[in-house]
This record gives sequence, C-alpha cells and structure tokens, in this order.
Amino acid sequence: MAEYNPYEPPKSAVADRPKPRLPRTVRVLRALAVIGSALTGLISLVMPFAVPGSAVSGALMIAALLLVLALTSILALVSRVAENRVYWTAMGTNAVTILLLNLGAAKGSLLFIVPALLNMVAIELLRRARLVLEASENAPSQ
Repeated sequence: MAEYNPYEPPKSAVADRPKPRLPRTVRVLRALAVIGSALTGLISLVMPFAVPGSAVSGALMIAALLLVLALTSILALVSRVAENRVYWTAMGTNAVTILLLNLGAAKGSLLFIVPALLNMVAIELLRRARLVLEASENAPSQ
C-alpha cells in the first residue's frame, strides 16, 4: 500500500477540461473599449481647463458625464461584481451620453460618440459571451 503524502498535488482526471476563454473578437473589442473609455476619462479631466472662462460650467457638466461614462464602462468591461446592475448602468450612461451629445451637436461630439457606441457593443457582446460560457460550464459532461 502506497503511503499518503499530503503535499503531493492531486492527480488530474481525464475528464478535466481547461476553462474556456472568451472569443477573440470579444477580447479585442473589450480591449479597444477599455482604451477608448480611459482616453475619454482623461480628456474629460483636461477639458474644463481648455475652454474659455464663460463656458466652464457647461464644460464641467459634460466632463462629469464623460467621467461617469468612462468609469461605468470600464467597470462593466473588466469586473464581474454586480454584473447585472453594472451592465444596465453602463448601457444607460452610454445611451444618455450619446443622446445628449447628439442634441448638443458640438463640433467635437463625434470624438465621444464613437467610444460610447463601441462601449455599448463591447459590453453587450461580452455579456452574451459570458452567458454562453456559463451555460457550457454548467452543462452536464458526456
């Protein structure tokens, strides 16, 4: 009889499958959306200092909205904490940002609309891919 060694790693079974990864397109879109959100956040921090004195209050409001957009989008793309609430918060913030920037129709608004649209697409694809991965992990093995 073999002696028991508690420090020996457990033997892996043949049925152990490696954990599935997200599809490559989802990972690339997620990376691009995180980069776009980070740049949007950095621009929103600099924007109030780049406007003339009379328009500072409007620039501060837009900067605050863009900062909230960047933070919620990055949280939804990176974290799995409170996934459903963060998903809806990020989607709502992106939609409100797109709506307000379209209504304002400022010259540079396209600079912020494109990352917001990219965020929405990446967050939705990431959520769908995670749901598919969870369903495949919970499926009975054959």
